Amino acid sequence: MRTRHVDRDEIPQYFRKALQFSRSMHASFSEGDWDATGLAAIHMAISANDALTGLVAGVRSAGPKHDDAVDLFQRHFSDEESQGVAEDLRWLIRKKSVVEYESRALTEEEATEAVERADRLLEFARVRLPGEYQK
Repeated sequence: MRTRHVDRDEIPQYFRKALQFSRSMHASFSEGDWDATGLAAIHMAISANDALTGLVAGVRSAGPKHDDAVDLFQRHFSDEESQGVAEDLRWLIRKKSVVEYESRALTEEEATEAVERADRLLEFARVRLPGEYQK
């Protein structure tokens, strides 16, 4: 698994990106733009995960296999709630190819599930990131 070092001062930027993608996700959802919703949810999840793993391990996933990001998360977050969040992250990451590369459009149901899963992951990050990293 390839990783990249994350300095402590980078963590707030990853979290800010997650918040920006969350706002974009909700705006796209309200417009019925399902693919844009899905892509924003995926990028929000990746940014939130980078902030979390940066905080606890000082690294973020940098490999070509997106599932490595989930594996890195699970190495450092192993309680029952974390496992549910890991499944949310895995579900979102596995939709990345569908949204970005396939001709098939994301359905409203998939977009709804993406928003729900991304929102859970963002709340998980909010609870675990100390206040100074949420600025």
